[in-house]
Amino acid sequence: MTAEGATEPPIRRRSQSIAAFLSFLWPGLGHAYTHRTRAALLFAVPVLVIVLIVVVQAASGLGKLATLIISPSSALTVFILVVLLGIWRELAVIDAASAIPPRGSWRRGRSLLTIGLITVIIGVTHVWAGAVAWALYDASKNVFVGLEGADAGQPVASPVAGAPFASGSPSFAPDDEYVAAPFATPPTAAARINILLTGIDSAETRSHALNDTLLVASIDPTSGNVTAEIDASGLLTADEARGVDVLNGIAYDPATKTFLLTGKYWPTMFEVRFVAI
Repeated sequence: MTAEGATEPPIRRRSQSIAAFLSFLWPGLGHAYTHRTRAALLFAVPVLVIVLIVVVQAASGLGKLATLIISPSSALTVFILVVLLGIWRELAVIDAASAIPPRGSWRRGRSLLTIGLITVIIGVTHVWAGAVAWALYDASKNVFVGLEGADAGQPVASPVAGAPFASGSPSFAPDDEYVAAPFATPPTAAARINILLTGIDSAETRSHALNDTLLVASIDPTSGNVTAEIDASGLLTADEARGVDVLNGIAYDPATKTFLLTGKYWPTMFEVRFVAI
């Protein structure tokens, strides 16, 4: 009874299972459910910051976001964030449930079953996401990073007929006899030879070089003249070309006999077939 004689409303006991489930949905919600405002902000704000960063990056274009993610440093950052976020969510779940009295009762009965199920879900999803992020990092570091160890260096052509490319070999005069990389034998002696020319982007600040621009040249073996050039940088429309960089990705699909073309920050990939005109 209060001083005025009115009956106080009974204090509603909070459910540990509900608090754990809310914090599973978003860290901090379970603490807000139990009116622990400071703890709710502590657990919720870091996750909110990560989500906002992703949204800002996605707003600049999904192509740019994808390009950012496949770089080795970004892929490794994503892997670390996935691991830390999984730990953070588990801590939020346990802290939200364990603070509800009686103390220690969350380790028994339905509360323990709920928290255990949530822990399994968090563990499975974050292990899977971490495995994907690590695979992406492992693949991207092999794509974007040069060789390491004794064989590291820029490969250059050897002037000796039949000799393979040598790493770290000295450069030679333009009129020396260079050995091209292996390619398919033309069907006839007069058949045109198509060569893919790639630009190399290197810098003093790194020990490896990256692929830059692409150009396909068709050469007449009889005269030695370039009879055709293919510059696919005009595939994008004026709107699509805003904010993108060079065409630097090409792959051949032997099943369809088509080429896949894309570029740095390009919003799409093109499947094309080169035909004589």
